[in-house]
Amino acid sequence: MYLIIRENEVIAKNSLEENESADMEITQEEWDTAGRIARVIDSKIVLGYTEDEKQCFANIAERDALLREITERDYRALKAFKLGEELDVLYPGETDWYKEAVARVNELNFLLRNK
Repeated sequence: MYLIIRENEVIAKNSLEENESADMEITQEEWDTAGRIARVIDSKIVLGYTEDEKQCFANIAERDALLREITERDYRALKAFKLGEELDVLYPGETDWYKEAVARVNELNFLLRNK
């Protein structure tokens, strides 16, 4: 498989035309492993995602999981309110968990905004 830079984009080809040269040659396995993603970064071909991009995706996944869990646990506060009970009496440690979860979501949002 041949990768060619044209107008700051990567063109993937299985064969080269006459008088054409490749900027990078890779195997089909390497291409598949990279998710068939190739980009030009700093005038070089980069296969797949960079480590920074992978970390960003991980941060997004963690944030979204926490937000889902917060949403799924919201009923606990409503239940405690309706029963006239303290939240942590019904669900010990819930307030601390919530504060930590929200703090982590805020931290992840900060990291994502500043990338």
